[in-house]
Amino acid sequence: MKKTAALILSLALLLGACSVTPPEETEPGGDPVESSAPAEGDYTNKYSYVANVNFSETDTIYFGKQYNDKYILYSDKETGLYGVLCGKPDCTHDNKSCWGYIGHSEFLSYYKGRLYWVATSPKNGALDALFSMAEDGTDRKTLKQGSFMTGRAAFDSFFFNECMYFCFQENTVVDTVPHTIIRIYKTSLTTEDDFALVAEMDVGDGQFNNARSYFQDGKFCFEVALRRENNNVFRAYTFDTETGEISLAGEAVTSRLVNEFYAESPGVWYYPSAAEDGVPAVYRMENGVSEKAYELADPEERWYISQLGSGVCMARSQETRDFRVWLLDMEGSTLYKGDLPMSHRADLPEPHYLFGAYLLGGDTKSVVFKELEVLNGVRADYYVRYDFTPQGLEEHLLMVRDPDPSYLGPQG
Repeated sequence: MKKTAALILSLALLLGACSVTPPEETEPGGDPVESSAPAEGDYTNKYSYVANVNFSETDTIYFGKQYNDKYILYSDKETGLYGVLCGKPDCTHDNKSCWGYIGHSEFLSYYKGRLYWVATSPKNGALDALFSMAEDGTDRKTLKQGSFMTGRAAFDSFFFNECMYFCFQENTVVDTVPHTIIRIYKTSLTTEDDFALVAEMDVGDGQFNNARSYFQDGKFCFEVALRRENNNVFRAYTFDTETGEISLAGEAVTSRLVNEFYAESPGVWYYPSAAEDGVPAVYRMENGVSEKAYELADPEERWYISQLGSGVCMARSQETRDFRVWLLDMEGSTLYKGDLPMSHRADLPEPHYLFGAYLLGGDTKSVVFKELEVLNGVRADYYVRYDFTPQGLEEHLLMVRDPDPSYLGPQG
């Protein structure tokens, strides 16, 4: 009880005055909420560049959701406090009455003072309803209900001019040849307008392999990598939010198998591949011409490149089962090389093991990882930020929710 009370008090102090009126499902509409976060255009979630990771941030707060959990978590950047985003007095955060409960959800994102997510519809149980609530964990609303998620694979979402867009890909066959279809749906956040298909395009022959997306110069840009029988093709597209037009901005073909890539701008790609001598390397392709950007040459240790996330290259050591990494910028300068600090694992009860660690994004100042720990057979996702310092990586545990529902994290 004391921990719960402490969380409610700290949440009120950190996130602003919390209403004690229980949230109710309300009709769509209402006045736009002023943002307390710095705007970068309207596309706010840089972590969605890598994947739909259910992780977002403002200038002062991180928001996240674990893979196998049903609650929104928050983490205060200044104090390091974290827990379930809930302002309900005496809540135990273990049932649907919790204000932070969002069920099976996708695309947790932040936009102008509110959180948005797609979750199970109260009407039919499908992933086809859009929900929202204020950043302090109050004023929960059901905004839209429809079937726009049914039977389709969404790879990203973004916001622009008080609207939310969802991007879908669908594999199909044209004259016995695999093709990839991209569809973009739009819905208003301030009116009762339903989801509407605003753009559709066949992006060419090939099996969908991967996608990256970002917002630049007033246009939504998405890059696709298609796998064909004898080669791989990159295609860069821009989507004009005013006209609904999808335009080809660049194209390149490579004989190298590409599962991971970074798009610097439309038509400029970085991707990893082994060099001629077998040394892992990062290649840069522009105007269809590919050249080696840099190698990860190390005579004492073998490495393989596992991710290029938001302009940071991560390589893993092949010499040990421990999580030893080599982090570089896109020019090949080393940001850090060594064991990934994980002091937060020191006091975990046995049995437990690290299933994996994934680079969500970052820059030359810091990176954010999602580390997948298995505790007593149950997965728990640890979100950890690492700051680059002259002494090495400085570790900051952002948030986690233990399989025990009563766990709230440090309370100061």
